[in-house]
Amino acid sequence: MDSQEVRIKYNMILLTLLEFAEARDWVARSLSFENNKDVNLFETTIRIMGGLLSAFHLSHDQVFAQKAQDLGSRLIFAFKSP
Repeated sequence: MDSQEVRIKYNMILLTLLEFAEARDWVARSLSFENNKDVNLFETTIRIMGGLLSAFHLSHDQVFAQKAQDLGSRLIFAFKSP
């Protein structure tokens, strides 16, 4: 691998880290589940819950775990059946 390839890979990693930091800050500041409205349970579970849990698994950042717990506590009622 030559120096040009190393520089390109370094820049890609740096950009990815910066994008992750920006996304993490948005989740911490702006992601809210306070809206009381109907959602598709399957899509919400696999996309939002799955995304939050995956981000927590990869980063060990409690922000993602807390948001997942908040969402889960709101969705749990959909799983309770007579």
